[in-house]
Amino acid sequence: MKKYIIAFTLLICSFAFAKEQLGRGYPSAVISNGQIKAKVATQTGIDNNYYRGSRFDWSGQIYDLTWNGHSYYGEFFPKYDPYNHDTVCGPAEEFAQIGYENAKVGGKFIKIGVGVLQKPDNQPYNIRRLYKILDKGNWTCKVEKNAVIYTQTINSSVASYIYSKKIELVEGTSTMLVSHSLQNTGNNVISTNTYCHNFFMLDNTPSSKPITMKLSFTPTKGDFLPTIKGFAIVKDASILKDKKLTFTRTIVEPERVLYRDIPCENKVELNDFCIENNATGAAVRLRGDKPMFNLLLWANAKTQCIEPWILINIQPNKTFSWTNRYDFYEVPKK
Repeated sequence: MKKYIIAFTLLICSFAFAKEQLGRGYPSAVISNGQIKAKVATQTGIDNNYYRGSRFDWSGQIYDLTWNGHSYYGEFFPKYDPYNHDTVCGPAEEFAQIGYENAKVGGKFIKIGVGVLQKPDNQPYNIRRLYKILDKGNWTCKVEKNAVIYTQTINSSVASYIYSKKIELVEGTSTMLVSHSLQNTGNNVISTNTYCHNFFMLDNTPSSKPITMKLSFTPTKGDFLPTIKGFAIVKDASILKDKKLTFTRTIVEPERVLYRDIPCENKVELNDFCIENNATGAAVRLRGDKPMFNLLLWANAKTQCIEPWILINIQPNKTFSWTNRYDFYEVPKK
C-alpha cells in the first residue's frame, strides 16, 4: 500500500510541477472571475517573448484555462521554438499581410499584432516562413483581476494603427470575452482579414472519437488541402456531416485533419460553434459578433480548431471593433 501512496504522490507532484511550468517562465499573469482561472501571456513586444514568430498576433495567448475542473488550453506542438510559425497557445489570432504583394524586395509590409516586416524576395507570402521584423511598434500590457489588456501602436508608410485586445473573464459567469479594436491612424486604407486558430485542448484529450465539433449550419462543401511537407492530411479520420465534424479514429502525429474554404452565408448568427468532449464532459461554445466569409476546421493529434474568418476594411481615422465570446459548459459523459 505504501508504494502505491508514494507513486500517487509523485504523480500529483509531477502534474503540479507541469502546471507550474506552463508558459516556460515567460511573462504571464493569472486572472480569475471566481469561476474561470487563466494563466495568460503578457507579451509587450520585448525580445524574450514566449512567441517571437512573424505569423500570429503576439498578444493574448493563454497557457492554461480551467473551469469546473476542466482544462481548455496548453501546448499542442511537439517541440518548443519561439520563432516557429505555430509555437503558440490558443486562442492564437492571425491577420493577413498588408502591402506584401506591392512591396519591392527589401521593402516593408505589415502583420497586425506583429509589426513592420521586410520582404526578402519575390516569392509569394508564406505563413510558415520567418520574416525579419523591422519594427515591433510600441506595446503596452495592463493586468487587472479578471482581465489583460494589450495595445500595439505602429506608425509606418505602409499603414499606421492602434490595435487593442482585451481578454476578460466576465465576473460570476463561465464566459470569456476577447474584444478587439483597430483604429486606422494613417492615410492609407487598412484592408485585411483575421481569424482565430483557437487550439483547444479539452482536458488534454487527443483528437479522437469522444471529440465533436458542432456548426450552426450544414456545410455545402469543404476541400482538403493537399499533403503539406512533413504532415499528412488524412481523409479517413473524420466525417463532416449534419452540422458536425466527428472523428472516426484517433489522430496520430504527423497526421492532420483539415477542411478548408467552407462557404458561409453573410449572417452573423452563423458564427456560432461548439466543441464537446463526450469522455470528460468538457465543452465550449464560441461565437463572433461579425459575419464570416470563410471557415476552416483543423486538428492534429492534440488540438482541435474551429476557425471563422472575418473581413476588415478601415478608412483613415476610422475604427473597427469585434468580439469573440467563449462560454464554457459541460455535456453528459458517454
